[in-house]
Amino acid sequence: MAETSKEESIASHADLTPLLAPRSLAIIGASERGHYPVSIHKNLLQSGFPMDCVYPVNPRQQQVFGMNCYPTVKDIPGPVDLGIIVVPQAFVATVARECAEKGVRALSVISNGFAEIGEEGKKRQEELAAIARSNAMLLLGPNTLGYMCPRSKAHLWTSPLPKELRHGSLAAIFHSSGMLNLIVQIGTQRGLGFSVGIAPGNEAGLNLSDYLAWAVNDPETKVIATVIESIRNPQVFRALLDRANELRKPIVALRLGKSPRAKRSIASHTGSLASSGEAWDAFFEQKGVIGVNNLDEVLETAAFLVSADLARLKSNNVGLITISGGDCSLLSDICDRNGLVLPDLDPDTRGVIAKELGKDSFLGNPLDVEDLLTSKPDGFYRSLEAFAQSPNFSVIGCRLNIPDKLSDRLREGYQAVTDTVRKNGKQLVLFSRASEQLSSEWFEFFSSLKVPFLLEYEKGLRSIRKALTMTQNWQDRDGDRDREQRVADNKMKERLSKHPGGSLNTKELIALFEHYAIPFVTTKLAQTPSEAVELARAVGFPVVLKIASVDIAHRSDIGAVKANLKTPEEVEAAFAEIMKRAKAAKPEADIEGVIVQPMIQGVAEVILGVSRDPQLGPVVLLGTGGIFVEILRDAVLRFPPLSLPQCRAMIDGLRGKKLLEGARGNPPGDIDALAAAIHALAQLAADLQDEIAEIDLNPVIVLPTGQGVLAVDGLVVTRSKTDRAS
Repeated sequence: MAETSKEESIASHADLTPLLAPRSLAIIGASERGHYPVSIHKNLLQSGFPMDCVYPVNPRQQQVFGMNCYPTVKDIPGPVDLGIIVVPQAFVATVARECAEKGVRALSVISNGFAEIGEEGKKRQEELAAIARSNAMLLLGPNTLGYMCPRSKAHLWTSPLPKELRHGSLAAIFHSSGMLNLIVQIGTQRGLGFSVGIAPGNEAGLNLSDYLAWAVNDPETKVIATVIESIRNPQVFRALLDRANELRKPIVALRLGKSPRAKRSIASHTGSLASSGEAWDAFFEQKGVIGVNNLDEVLETAAFLVSADLARLKSNNVGLITISGGDCSLLSDICDRNGLVLPDLDPDTRGVIAKELGKDSFLGNPLDVEDLLTSKPDGFYRSLEAFAQSPNFSVIGCRLNIPDKLSDRLREGYQAVTDTVRKNGKQLVLFSRASEQLSSEWFEFFSSLKVPFLLEYEKGLRSIRKALTMTQNWQDRDGDRDREQRVADNKMKERLSKHPGGSLNTKELIALFEHYAIPFVTTKLAQTPSEAVELARAVGFPVVLKIASVDIAHRSDIGAVKANLKTPEEVEAAFAEIMKRAKAAKPEADIEGVIVQPMIQGVAEVILGVSRDPQLGPVVLLGTGGIFVEILRDAVLRFPPLSLPQCRAMIDGLRGKKLLEGARGNPPGDIDALAAAIHALAQLAADLQDEIAEIDLNPVIVLPTGQGVLAVDGLVVTRSKTDRAS
């Protein structure tokens, strides 16, 4: 598989203007009794789209919606940019061909009954895709509720849209039409404006990455929210995420299908494979995407990012002000759960606040200002000024009074709070303490302040923490410039191509690791007991003996591993026992011989490996050894290629890192050597991603500082010819 450069990936996306900003459109299958065409017509009227550029098409009607109706799209007198198809699936291909003959430039196929229903539908979808492709027509769908683009007034959505829907800076691209419909409804109530909302449907033509590319490169889009079931082209998707990072454009992503049951639902819903939740979480973290777990988090995080000045998010240090003592304890607990730092008040700030509140106790962060705003407004603003001037905070959150009615006094108060915090270079966030039902007047007012207003402490603070992590990742990526750019070794590719769909034998495995400078313990192969003794003397007692056979993956399970052998007699006996057990367990096994290795004692053990995610490709794993990875699941995943700083960050991400630093009197381990080994393995995985299915280095012994690391057992499985061709 040839790699695509970032520039080629992004440049390859089509111009979506005929779809998202059509000058004229045809509703094919228009009917006053059909929910979909009726909704589209009402939404267009509501948005102010020029109705003289809208053409109903239905051979059974002369007029629809009080407009002239045409038998076919070819009978429309003028040019048509976009055809919206809402006919039964059996007629979709015919209508698409007629659109091609008319010169229509884009199609939005609302009709369902395609790949989502099985093989017969898949054939219909392939026919539709071929028609669009051969006639250079953009294709949205099939099986979608459509899209809305407020700037072009093209509200071509097949469900009623809110009258207040307005143009803004949030792009919402959801694989789930129903979820998008909900977010648009609630987001509009919250005062959010949208640059676009799209449900890609079955992606017979354009796919999620095409719409993401539009949003990433759209100067009016500040934040992208997306719900993802599957990715069609991982290489292009990666390039888009990198581009979004370069442009400092946040992406909030909800990945569906993390559980086995959810994966089955996705397979029946879109006909796509789902990938592991752990891999996607790691992928998002590595690429600077804000991964969330539900629609509430999508909405709160997007609401924060749309209104926040991201340049002000410089640290995880948050200062919180409330008007309730109980809230202070609640907020402290929430921040602790979500990894937000609450620095203490500096002496100068504390002194000002103590004077205004008339007390020197119970002053901290979070800060309870009691009724100071109403009883002594000047004192409140002097306290707020001191709080905002403190160098300890990057973000300042306030929860003040939010009654049913927004009074002029409250307007003035919130405006003054906003001005005070903003002029001191801090990011202000306003909270409600719970998910309260507020009037639209409040949301409109907070929107006019251009300040994030978040519903409920936990959701809001979690969103802030995710945004702060994102901006920190941006800074880390700016400093990460040592990633190697190199061409994979074609000789090694050719060598592995001779072994499709199987495990490498010992000699091939060692040669591969040596080629990439992946440290592996001295490993010799013996064919006889006497040769095993000679090799044991050469590598040094005590030694380990184990069977060498690609047909026996789990050697210890059959007793084909013998450790801590200290004498020639023990080696001879172990050799005989290993051969006997291997032949008894697998008589047909191809046995290379018996491996002889020196016993290695280190500070700690880790596991290194490479597996292949069905959609995202090769992923590198680092885990602590023994029960920590198997039971506690202490492992970190990252996608190659990796830089050395990224490899060090993987080590830092282990909960069992203290074992590597010298726990219980042990000397500290060689963490630099471990990072170098991860780096080498990641390069191997990147170079040979089309050839390698799986690599397992277990265990890898971490020696004391300055002595390196050594893998003592390994497995390399190559991809089959079928997998390589896919």
